[in-house]
Amino acid sequence: MKRSVLLLSLWGTLLLFSCQSESVQKAQTEAIITGYDLALCACCGGLMITTGENPEKYGGEFYMLSNEHDFPDLDRSEFPIYIRMDFTIDTERCVNIRPWINVSALEVIE
Repeated sequence: MKRSVLLLSLWGTLLLFSCQSESVQKAQTEAIITGYDLALCACCGGLMITTGENPEKYGGEFYMLSNEHDFPDLDRSEFPIYIRMDFTIDTERCVNIRPWINVSALEVIE
């Protein structure tokens, strides 16, 4: 009986310390979604994002969002939208014309 209680206590302690919650990392890069690119070319269209401070459409350097379908809440007509995001450069899509990005985490700043 004493041995069973000791083993049960040891098992419970191991279980308690092995179950650690993962820390949630927030998106890091502040950016602005300035609106839709309405140009008609093979590498045009989609949401434009700038990491600068200019909220005007075509107001400076901008990226195109490759995976906008992953973020359906962004499908609205009120721009600019201030966000924080984590992203990588899309090296396969229209690299010689416009820079496209894949966003892995996105948080709207209210």
